[in-house]
Amino acid sequence: HLGLALSNFLEHKKKYAESFYFLKKYNTSYRGLISFNKQNYLELFEKVKKLYNYLKTNNFKVYNKSSESNPIFILGLPRSSTSLVEQILSSHSQISGCGELSYLKESIEKNFTGDDLNVEKIENISNQYFEKINNDDKEKLFFSDKNPLNFFFIGIMPYLFPNCKIILCKRNRMDNLYSIYRNFFPSNLDFSYDLNDLLSFENIYTSVISYWENEKIEFFEIEYEKLITEFKNQVNRSLSFLNLEKEDGCYNFFVNQRVVQTASLLQVREPLFTSSIGSWKFYEKELSILK
Repeated sequence: HLGLALSNFLEHKKKYAESFYFLKKYNTSYRGLISFNKQNYLELFEKVKKLYNYLKTNNFKVYNKSSESNPIFILGLPRSSTSLVEQILSSHSQISGCGELSYLKESIEKNFTGDDLNVEKIENISNQYFEKINNDDKEKLFFSDKNPLNFFFIGIMPYLFPNCKIILCKRNRMDNLYSIYRNFFPSNLDFSYDLNDLLSFENIYTSVISYWENEKIEFFEIEYEKLITEFKNQVNRSLSFLNLEKEDGCYNFFVNQRVVQTASLLQVREPLFTSSIGSWKFYEKELSILK
C-alpha cells in the first residue's frame, strides 16, 4: 500500500512515469497475494442463466410481503460511478441508500446449487435478501443496492423483485479500466491488480450485458460523462425513470452525510468535477495493452 500512496503523491506532482512505476509495483505485489480465476465468473453466469431460463419459462414472479420498500439496483463495472449515482439518488426523501451489498449473490448461491429448483427455493432467494437488508427507513418507497457486480443478475431481478428498478452505470472505457487499476478494493475484486486480468473480466462483463440486452431486460443507463456535463438533466431523467418527483436534495448530494464504504468515499462528499475525465491519457503508453 505504500506503493499506491507513492503513486498517488507523484501523480499529484504530475510525475506520471514515476507514478505508474510505483502503481505497477503496488498492483504486482498485491496480485501475488491473491488469485484470479475467470472461470469462477463464467460458471457463476452459466448458473444465473439456468435460473433465468427457469423463471422465464415458468413466468415466475415472487410477491414479497416482508418489505414495503423496493430495491434500486445500481450496477456496472467498478468505478463506473455507482457510488456517485447512489449518493445522488439517496439524497431523495423516498430513497434509502444501503451501499454495496453482497446479499443477492449469497442468497442465490445458498438456494441454487445446481438444477434443484423449486418454488420454495426461488421465494427463499427473495425473502432472504430482504431479511438481510439493514434499512431503517422502511417507510420509503425504495432502497438502493449499489454492488457493481450485480450486473450478473440483471435478468433475474424482475422475476425475484417485480417492483425493482435497475440502473446500469457506464463510463469511458479507458478511464474506467484505469480507475479500477488505480484503486485498492477491500471487497476483494480479484481482477483489479493486473492489466491482463482486467481485460479478461471486461470481456466477461461485455458478454453478460450483451446477453441481457438481447433478452430485452429493461434497465436505465447513466453515462458518467453526461452526468458530469449535463448534471441536472441527467438527475431529472433518473428520477423520471423511478417515477419520483424532483427534489433539491438530489442536486446538492454532496451534503448528504450517509456512510459510504467504497473507494469513492471522498469524491461523493464534493461537488462534481471533470478532472477524472480523460485521466488515463497521462499513462497512454503504459496502458497500451488495454487499447
